[in-house]
Amino acid sequence: MYIQVKQQKKEKDLNDCQSFWIESDKYWICNPCLLHSQSKNVPRYLASGRKGTFGFVSNTGQNRLIVACKKRHTDNPLHAWCIKEYQNESEWKASNDKKNEIAAKRIIRNVLLCFKRSWGSEDFIALNAKNFLDDKDLGISYSATKNDSRKEFFRLRRVIFDILDEKTRHFFSENISNIAVTLDKVTVHRTSFTVIMTYFFNKGKIHIILNKLHKLRTDEYSSEDTATMLIEVLCETLGVSKTKLSKILKHLIYDGVYADKEERLLGGGCLELKKNVAKQLELDPGSITGT
Repeated sequence: MYIQVKQQKKEKDLNDCQSFWIESDKYWICNPCLLHSQSKNVPRYLASGRKGTFGFVSNTGQNRLIVACKKRHTDNPLHAWCIKEYQNESEWKASNDKKNEIAAKRIIRNVLLCFKRSWGSEDFIALNAKNFLDDKDLGISYSATKNDSRKEFFRLRRVIFDILDEKTRHFFSENISNIAVTLDKVTVHRTSFTVIMTYFFNKGKIHIILNKLHKLRTDEYSSEDTATMLIEVLCETLGVSKTKLSKILKHLIYDGVYADKEERLLGGGCLELKKNVAKQLELDPGSITGT
């Protein structure tokens, strides 16, 4: 029984060694020895085993001879040392990969928390610093160490925005059949923007999407051009065609200059947004309501 177990262990060790071999056109190459046999860390008493084509076995000829050459190589103490170095390096890489994975998850959680709470890059830096100090107290190392949190915050913001943008497009194309849209002008540092937002119901709840803060061009102040701008923004941000938009856009919410003539009882300019949007979407007048 003891002899049988010993033989099985010997065969298992040989099979494990076989897994390190890489086949090329002319040779079987021992990967651990290729990587480590020329290392400066090889002990002197083993360096003498590094002769000729050490680690390379011809893959031509009879199979039994190839197997014998492989066996002769694996019996070399230098091979055993290379295997140990190779395994240690693999374990170190696996451990390092695990640490990097945990650090990456922490960073993503921190940045998502900042986005959900409308926090900024300084808050993101503070959360990462807290993780680092917690690890230091516990004697572990699972936190990011590169000092680029502020830059990473804005990079991740762009990544998250692109992901949510794509999900939003897919969601609207598959699920939404009625929307209302509101827009209004705001001025920041003497620059005019149009704030465009979409309202919709889903599973009994009303939801709001900020489509865009659109910087108005001088050619977008006319009735037709404002309607064109609004349609283009909605199609782009919701991922729908003009045909789809004409089916789901039911109501516009606006004030002031966007109103119809009939709604401007006290006079003043009016872009008649509701009528122009309906016209460009090839809808009957009155198909889109507005207040």
